[in-house]
Amino acid sequence: MTLHAHLHFESSDCDGRWEHDRKEGMTDEERTSFSFGDLGFKERIVRDVINVVATRGKLGIEEWGMTWTEETEEGFRHTRVEWCEANC
Repeated sequence: MTLHAHLHFESSDCDGRWEHDRKEGMTDEERTSFSFGDLGFKERIVRDVINVVATRGKLGIEEWGMTWTEETEEGFRHTRVEWCEANC
């Protein structure tokens, strides 16, 4: 199985709480890159998860993946990314 990521999204605002899970795989280009396909994949996921215009955010990098948490005007957003090579 090729590298993929399990993403868990969670947020809360004045309309209530929201949670969502999804699995993101490598693109064909990332999969066929001989040198840095796995790093390109991880970089793309990190870029998609982190909100660079957030005024307050916290990035956590772990061996298993990463977390991103940011405060919003009405609550928060939290994302957990787990890198996975299992057949799931």
